[in-house]
Amino acid sequence: MVLVTVFLLLPLNISQGDQDCLPTSFFSLTFLSTNEGPSRSPPQWVVGMTMENILPKIAIGIDFHETTSLTNVGYRTWNYPYIEYDHIPTYNEGGYDILIIGERKWDFDLNLAGKFDTTSFGPITTNYYQYSNPTYDSVLAQYMVEQDPFERTLLAHDLQAILYEDIPSIPVVCLNSIYGFRNRTVGIDELLLANSYHRAEYWDNTENKKLTFAIPYAATIPDKTHIPRFSNYNLFLQDNYEDGLWMQAVYGGLFERNLDTHYWEPSIASSYLISADKKNITVVIDSNAKFSDGNPVLAEDVKYSYDLFMSPISNSEIREELTEWFASNDSIQVVNSTTINFNMTQINNFPLGSLSYGIIDKSEVEPLVSTFGLSIFSEEPLGGNVIDKLVKSCGPFVFADFNKLADHIKLIPNPYWNNLTSSNGLQPNLDEINFISISGKDNAVNALISGAIDIMDESFYPALQDFEEDANVKAVFVEDLTQIELAMNMKHPVFGTGELTPQGNSEAAKMIRKAISHAVPREIIAENLGVNPGTPGVTPVPKGVIGFDDSLVPYEYNLDLAFEYMSSVSGIVQPTCATTPTLTFPTFTIGYELMFVTVVMIIGLSTLYLIRRWRLTKA
Repeated sequence: MVLVTVFLLLPLNISQGDQDCLPTSFFSLTFLSTNEGPSRSPPQWVVGMTMENILPKIAIGIDFHETTSLTNVGYRTWNYPYIEYDHIPTYNEGGYDILIIGERKWDFDLNLAGKFDTTSFGPITTNYYQYSNPTYDSVLAQYMVEQDPFERTLLAHDLQAILYEDIPSIPVVCLNSIYGFRNRTVGIDELLLANSYHRAEYWDNTENKKLTFAIPYAATIPDKTHIPRFSNYNLFLQDNYEDGLWMQAVYGGLFERNLDTHYWEPSIASSYLISADKKNITVVIDSNAKFSDGNPVLAEDVKYSYDLFMSPISNSEIREELTEWFASNDSIQVVNSTTINFNMTQINNFPLGSLSYGIIDKSEVEPLVSTFGLSIFSEEPLGGNVIDKLVKSCGPFVFADFNKLADHIKLIPNPYWNNLTSSNGLQPNLDEINFISISGKDNAVNALISGAIDIMDESFYPALQDFEEDANVKAVFVEDLTQIELAMNMKHPVFGTGELTPQGNSEAAKMIRKAISHAVPREIIAENLGVNPGTPGVTPVPKGVIGFDDSLVPYEYNLDLAFEYMSSVSGIVQPTCATTPTLTFPTFTIGYELMFVTVVMIIGLSTLYLIRRWRLTKA
């Protein structure tokens, strides 16, 4: 009776049949993804696990999901050796089926060269999708030489429309960063800030005209020696975001990004003229442009600055970019004190961006190089032989104080900034900007709430809930220009070429890619990426990039529609699920089985013991 009672009290599983009721798989595939990412969990894992559960519901089986290093992924994709095949084959043949890839930051100015054009596959390919479309190639050729911002944007939209329809890449989610702002901080374009193109002259603090910006405190090595966050002391060595924060406010460029459109506009320059062949740009410098000591900004200062950028001392992306467009130092020629010619080796569809780098005073720096050599570029500001010469400003702010030990940089307004035509006669809004380090996110949040700082950087990885309890602070979401995507192997015989479908053509393959895209729950994935919610992906171009087409909308998550696309190709029909309820005993894991047997044994032995005692008592 005890045993019967125990079984009656156990919870029964009441089933309504197989609710998943999966259809027969039309084909199966393998996911490939990287196991590398930021300190937060790599979001491609979230995407992979989600899609592994969903695709079988639309008749696509999952053989395997390999997550490995970026190097190993490269051997199957962009670095495929092309030994046995003249193309990147399927995963089972040494290539890949679908690659889940993320953390690839796009350029702020849209550059599609090498990503989807036919000429870019082959050994060491950049078009590892193996996508080929003559119409796309033709529009891309026009885009790459179009310098008018309006016409260039229209062509960018045409390119995205083609990719949106053909789906060589299935955009899943655009990643976002979160900054913490006090409400008193205004005039900041967060997207420009996140990409080091900020216009600090427009920043403002409505309470006291001072602004403090906090970044995370650097780690220390075992002997407790401090590792400074601000470590690149001039723009020729700058290669990190932290130093870019103050450099963008100090070093003026010929052109800067417009606060509203993000297009390039004159700053130190007053005007420019592009030649008929689109390779020569003549720039006129504003005759009112001055450095912070009152010296005029001259054409020879611009040329000398660019000569240094293109020299080996600036072994950075800036040098790589400039040497791509300019054959040598002789490609930049001084016409007169305020006019300079830039002769490019090829047409640059964003030419003003290459003319936007910071300018230094040749009359101050050249003698220092002659006397002390190139070692001056490694000296700390405001000290040594260089003193303040390398950080002398023609931008809106002046380098006023530097404390390496405390990771503190103080900027004050350039007294000659309002001479510039582009300034409209106005000085910067702030009287002072301070960049400091704080140890840990919690300390930064507390400092923001208390008013000790005005901005906490996204690299603290704050969460939305950190700012919900104080009306004076807010979370600001910023597009990272990074997107998680499903890269489709367009040589796959089912969803790439379609040769192994009943129809045997590329149109059938496109229907399958559309089915997969409609099976991606972008909203759900975007909300479950960990610290920072994302934004549903629309095109292979992330939101925030110049040229992104915001008239397009993400593919709708609709499994019925996805199955219709699959059914139109495969003929597979959705099975009818059983609905008759059934009762079953619970299924235990090994641990539960052991516990259950143990309990039954104890009850059984106890029962035998009590019966024996009862008999002895009667006797």
